[in-house]
Amino acid sequence: MVVLLAGCSALPGAEPETPPGAPETGTANVLTALSLGRAPAWDQQRIGSRSTAALAGRLYLRTLTAYTPERDGADGTSRLVGDLATDTGTPSSDLTEWTFTLREGPAWENGDPVTCADVRYGVSRAFAKGVAGGANYAAAYLDIPRHKDGTSTYPGPYGTSTKAAANEALIRKAVECDGRKVTFHLSEPIADFDEMVSLPIFAPFAKGKDTGEDGRWAAWSNGPYRLGEAWKAGSGGTWVRNPAWDRESDPIRQARPDTIVLREGVSPEDVVTNVLDPETGRASVTLDPVPPALRAALAERDDVTVESITPRAQLVDYLAPNMRSTVFRTREVRRAFAMATDRTAYVRALGGRGAAQEAWTLLSPTLKSHHDLGPEAGGPARPAEARSLLRKEKVALPVTVRLAYRSSPLQDKAIGALLDTWREAGFDVTLVPIEDDYFATAADPARAKQVDVFWSNWAADWASASTVLPPLFDSRINLTSKTSGRDYGYYDSDKVNRAFTRANAMADERKRVKAWQDVDVDILRDGGYIPLAQRRSLYLGGDRVTHFQGAEVYDGAVDLAVIGVQQ
Repeated sequence: MVVLLAGCSALPGAEPETPPGAPETGTANVLTALSLGRAPAWDQQRIGSRSTAALAGRLYLRTLTAYTPERDGADGTSRLVGDLATDTGTPSSDLTEWTFTLREGPAWENGDPVTCADVRYGVSRAFAKGVAGGANYAAAYLDIPRHKDGTSTYPGPYGTSTKAAANEALIRKAVECDGRKVTFHLSEPIADFDEMVSLPIFAPFAKGKDTGEDGRWAAWSNGPYRLGEAWKAGSGGTWVRNPAWDRESDPIRQARPDTIVLREGVSPEDVVTNVLDPETGRASVTLDPVPPALRAALAERDDVTVESITPRAQLVDYLAPNMRSTVFRTREVRRAFAMATDRTAYVRALGGRGAAQEAWTLLSPTLKSHHDLGPEAGGPARPAEARSLLRKEKVALPVTVRLAYRSSPLQDKAIGALLDTWREAGFDVTLVPIEDDYFATAADPARAKQVDVFWSNWAADWASASTVLPPLFDSRINLTSKTSGRDYGYYDSDKVNRAFTRANAMADERKRVKAWQDVDVDILRDGGYIPLAQRRSLYLGGDRVTHFQGAEVYDGAVDLAVIGVQQ
């Protein structure tokens, strides 16, 4: 996560080094970036987070398809379009093959054209140990044989073993090149593979620039910006114009600033101080959300003239009742717990509507399958009704519940705000805060014997319910003797699993959207999960910032495809 700011003066209390190649303070049309931490990677096959993908994809990294800025469409939403490809691809009738044609014009920063071989080599790196760090969709869905333990027989492009030729044949068969055409052969039907290839793991990579494990922060550009000098982890770098970028071949990026300077290692307090500075902050914009404590301080000031936006992040908080606990083994008890859940109190504790909004589904509004069809949609908590349901089912009150969640000062407050209505309904909830390594702890089957409901959160990897519901509730890909995967509530339904398979294989988008809605409503009615809130992020911009907007499809990040600096 990063914060973008204009100007290059050091901030009070923060002493990050000046990034290599940074221009002088006050240089026209320069946006300077301040990062709270370190960039995890610029190597495209190592990029896993949606926010890092958003930054890389707007600066230097183009993918076969990508999403337009939100205000591009008449309805104010993003559209999937061809980026390096001429369009969003052509599937075979059974959805197991997808063909894309590369545009004429896109080139690497040295002027070499982006080729199909570059695409195939980039995808091949997603299989390599020591390099692959993004999502494992390539290994999961490309038509490459697997070992008995489920791992791919293709080891990636490195090494000089006697099997090198055979390994090369595997990836050439799975990713087929014919001039500017690239065809992906899949192991099963994937209806939204056109959206999947918008991920950095499917981005091209120039083989001659590959330094393997040593190239974590290498950024060989085919986008509007390139690194002026080598990236310095912990300090940052300067992004300058890529002279090989062809504006006419790019349907997405406006690239309005001439230079973007990115600094790392600055505290949130100093980020906000810089944005508010009348000299250095006028062309500033934060790309990290402003923390709740600082929001309150800003609200008390009457001299603040900066602009602000609060786009919705795709991240949705939810609760997962443990189907293996004696408490939540019964559907009606799960439903009663959902009825008594006070989402409004949870949102208020997070900081109000500027920080989050009540959620009634994990399918956020950025997804076409978003809906308000669940049994609790739009309504307040109903503890009295929940208590009546428990009595009708002859459940002894109070119902003792142990709830595990990832502890932090803010989350302690938010989870605590849910206790009152649960208590009114007849639930006696004991909180189990976990500070370290929460998600690994929650996935440990031993923990399932100690906890009745788990807090969690999730965001789509791309704008499809296929990246939300199956990853969380498909028992076939989650539940083993050693882990619950991301299915923390041990939800296990053959009917729902079959519905996932059918939806993934539906070519008709309208039918597919309806299918995802239907299966989500089924899970909600079964008490499979309880949505709590969709996060919102507050970003600040100085008065010289233009086209200041968020990209909700990219987890609410500030959209660098359109942002500019007024001269």
